[in-house]
Amino acid sequence: MRWQWLSLVCAVSLSAEGEKSIQEWIQVLREGDEMERYQAAEALADLAPESVAPVTQLLSDPKPELRAAALDALGKMGPNAKDAAPEIVKRLKDSDPGVQIAASVALTLIGHDALPALAGAMNDDDVSVRCQVLVTLGMLGRDALGAIVGATKDKDARVRARALDTLRESACDASSAAMIEATLKQGGPKGREEAMKDLAQVGSGLGGLQERQVTG
Repeated sequence: MRWQWLSLVCAVSLSAEGEKSIQEWIQVLREGDEMERYQAAEALADLAPESVAPVTQLLSDPKPELRAAALDALGKMGPNAKDAAPEIVKRLKDSDPGVQIAASVALTLIGHDALPALAGAMNDDDVSVRCQVLVTLGMLGRDALGAIVGATKDKDARVRARALDTLRESACDASSAAMIEATLKQGGPKGREEAMKDLAQVGSGLGGLQERQVTG
């Protein structure tokens, strides 16, 4: 309800503000209160893709509230912000938990175009980053299932467990099961056998995948 109210106020304010440049809205993002930052994020999203680069620069600002506001703006840009995805992924290991969440939400809103950056982050040495990436991948749906299945072979047991939990939460229909089955086939007989043992733990959410014979 609160965000609906902010959206209504923002719409009214934008119509009253007239035209502002990208840099003027960046300044509002830097110095405004919560409602003004929300308004600036909406305006900068409307100015994408030209606004993507200057907003992305704010992700390295020392103020966590500004980093979060920049992530909110980039998320509102959706696929237009795909070029910012590698920088947004870095914020998954931000020192501020609120910024980490904002980064995950932004990547989810960018959607499929964020997958290459997220897949690359699965090579990060930090286990907590890889686990956070899996949470984000889980919100991207079928397109991310290949990367999630791959993480069931991570060297760290915590990441493997997170991958299985993510599959349990994500793979709930026949099309998702088919995607996983295709991924398993690519691993060859030995890799398929090992993967099937892990995926058997996922249960009925995979649509009975673990009970079907997969031919290589």
